[in-house]
Amino acid sequence: MTMETKGLLTLWLHLEPAYEEAMDAWYNYEHTDVVLGVPGVLGSRRFKSTEPYTPNQLRYLVFYEMADERVQESAPFQAIVDAPTPWSRYLRTLYQMRRRTNYKLLWSRETLPVEREAALLLVRSSCDDSAPEHDAGLAALLVDFLEQPYARAGQLYQAVPNRFGIADGAHAEPRRESLELYSFDRYDPDIVNHWIDQRRRRIAKMPAMLNELSADTFVPTIVPRRKASSPEQAA
Repeated sequence: MTMETKGLLTLWLHLEPAYEEAMDAWYNYEHTDVVLGVPGVLGSRRFKSTEPYTPNQLRYLVFYEMADERVQESAPFQAIVDAPTPWSRYLRTLYQMRRRTNYKLLWSRETLPVEREAALLLVRSSCDDSAPEHDAGLAALLVDFLEQPYARAGQLYQAVPNRFGIADGAHAEPRRESLELYSFDRYDPDIVNHWIDQRRRRIAKMPAMLNELSADTFVPTIVPRRKASSPEQAA
């Protein structure tokens, strides 16, 4: 992520493996460039689950890094959603968007650039609105993570009200949701699982009740994309 990134839009997709190549081509040759053209969208990253394919799996993950959490509701961003290109309309028949959540950044620290990212652990949690002190506990946990083997970066986000979100059935967004991102510069399943166990033991000792919604590991499928600098910015 860039220093200017204060918002994160996450898209969780389900797609049959046979269509993965078609989706990658769409993102690589059209859609990512279109989204990066929106004012306030600063970068894009894509990932795939490390788990074997299952029919109901949230297998694919897309990040759009934004200047803040309000970019998604801007007119230029919504124009992409409301007036899709022919290629986008076709891709929408191939994938299902199971979850779309907009987050604001609470805490971030990197020890290596994002280009060194080899694996990403995402932990979603919910807690009572009356217990905001859990944010400080999670930030301290992220600091400790950076001392672990292969730790590259840690971020803490909070979900914001999102009238464009996907929120139905088991995937409904909770009243207060936190997103912890644990980035590794090398993918070692044993190291990742060890950290998950450490985290859960630490969470159990926190005064605020924290309910883990999901803990998933992904690997990047592309080199992170960044918005091209304008001639004025480059000067």
